[in-house]
This record gives sequence, structure tokens and C-alpha cells, in this order.
Amino acid sequence: MRGFLFNLLIFSFLSIFISEAKTPRTAGLSAEWGGGITFLDCYSFSYLRTDGTRLKGNPCTFLFNPNAHLLIKYDADISSQWNLSVMSGYEGIYDRTRIIPLTVRGSYFPGTCSREGRFWFLEGGTGVKTDFSTLAALGRIGWGKRFHLSEITSLDFMVSYRSALFKYDHIDDPDEVPVDQIYTNRKITGTVSISVALRFQ
Repeated sequence: MRGFLFNLLIFSFLSIFISEAKTPRTAGLSAEWGGGITFLDCYSFSYLRTDGTRLKGNPCTFLFNPNAHLLIKYDADISSQWNLSVMSGYEGIYDRTRIIPLTVRGSYFPGTCSREGRFWFLEGGTGVKTDFSTLAALGRIGWGKRFHLSEITSLDFMVSYRSALFKYDHIDDPDEVPVDQIYTNRKITGTVSISVALRFQ
């Protein structure tokens, strides 16, 4: 399902690009800084121990875990109202967990991309923990407002919600649980963030 939605998003962007091929394009490079609070941590597990006992659960915890991120972003206007960007950097997820993300963000401007004003964005991609042990699926949705500082620079203010999904191939259990007896073992986190991006074009 996630693959279908991702392909649909890419197809939509390509359709817009083709239909508005005569629209002037601009590209930019941005540095984005932000901070947030991870407030939700849900863990889902289901596995079979060597003695035949099956354990499963879906505990969720509400917490207050501050984190921050620093991202470098390259973007381009693919139509008068749509902007597509690719970004990477360094991002905190929850306590003692940091990742290197690689994501694609689509932004919609009700006016035009070149004007000041509000916009909405949807982002998805992947990330790897800084110890390169685990991959994560990342998603973000948010709202922002753009302010022009000069002819070639602008400042974006953004508020967003981010979700991160981790899948593990080991269980924290004194029993030695074979990988083929781990049916579900994943963690999902929820984070609200505030960020600013300085853009040059």
C-alpha cells in the first residue's frame, strides 16, 4: 500500500510537470534547522519462544523527548504551484537514536512558488541509524509560510508532524529467539516539530 501511494505521488508530480512544461522553473538550495518533541512511542511485537510460548503485544507510551534536525535540501519548482525537493542531513528520532535521512518532499503553494505566503507539504523516504544498524521508513506532513528576504533568498517557517517506523530482526528477550520465529517486531514514533529553512536560488 505504501509503495502504491508513493508511486501515485510520483506519477502526479510527473503529470503536473508534463502538463505545465512551459512554466518558468527555479531551483534552490536550503539549509533547514528545527526542533521537536517525540511524544508517542508504540512498539508492536509477536514472536515464538523456544519453549513454544507465543508472546505478543502493542504497548504505546506517551513521552516528552526533545530532539533536533539539520537538513540540506535541493529543490525545484516543477509547476507554478508545486515544488519538489530532495533532502538529507542529521535527525534525532528519540532518546539516543539518531538517523541520516534521505527523503523527498512535495510542497503545494496556493498562490505560486515564487510568491510569499503559506504552503503545505508531504514528505516521505528512508533513513539509517548513525551506527548503520537499522533502516527506518519516514513520513512527514506539515504547513509552512514563506517570507522573501531579497531577490535570491527567502525564509520558510514550518510546523509538522513526523512518523518514523523501525523494524528489528532481534527480540530483547533472555531466550534465544530465532529470526524465523519473530513475526512482528517494529517501533513507530510520533513527533511534532517547528523548523526554519533559509533558501537561496
